[in-house]
Amino acid sequence: MTNRTLLARSKIPLYLQVAAQFRLRIENGMWSPGQQVPVLEALQAEFGLARVTIRQALEVLEQEGLIRRHRGRGTFVTEHLPARQEHVLPASWEQLVASLHPVKLSVLAGPRQVAAITPSPHFPLSEGFVPCHVRRLHSIGSAPYCLIDIYIDKDLFYSNEKKFMSQPMILVLNDDHRGLVHEVRQVVTFSISDDVTSEALNITLGEPVVKIERHIADSRGNTVLYSRAQFSGVYVRIEQNLSPATR
Repeated sequence: MTNRTLLARSKIPLYLQVAAQFRLRIENGMWSPGQQVPVLEALQAEFGLARVTIRQALEVLEQEGLIRRHRGRGTFVTEHLPARQEHVLPASWEQLVASLHPVKLSVLAGPRQVAAITPSPHFPLSEGFVPCHVRRLHSIGSAPYCLIDIYIDKDLFYSNEKKFMSQPMILVLNDDHRGLVHEVRQVVTFSISDDVTSEALNITLGEPVVKIERHIADSRGNTVLYSRAQFSGVYVRIEQNLSPATR
């Protein structure tokens, strides 16, 4: 099966798919820092694509700072590659709290009270849950990494509105309302970005994203907070300890 046949399976533009393949070659060390990238004709023959498609893919990598093109000399992998941003998905409440301390917030929408939420197949929200909705962008430094829609109990939100709007809500719950945090569950799924997510996270339309739904309930099972977050799939790392129990 040719590369072109594989690429044709996706609705993502060809040049973005090829750019992703080139990016992987750099990440995996197949194209090492300072190494010259194969010439256009060689890449065109390998992928069975038009010259303009290969050129567009290389332009994407150049914009990302992964390659440098020199007239008359060729294209080379950048000597000092940009530091790869990674987000390790928290596996405990303590890890979740710790991961949010360096986060910078941008409020994109809200707060506003909503009458209904699109039902989640994973978390049935408690009856009588009346939330406030806030959409935020989470960044570390200048790099946005997470678009999140948060639905928090209305009365709880307005009892501490200033802090909930200025800090990650998980941190406020942990510091000021820890007694309400009884059960915390999350579901991780994989998808591709839509137009809203692509614009917010500065990624191309159709890039892989990791979606995380979180549900926080009090000791009576009442929903305290429900959130839907989307992360660029390129930067997410999942670590799990699968060691067998000691006998």
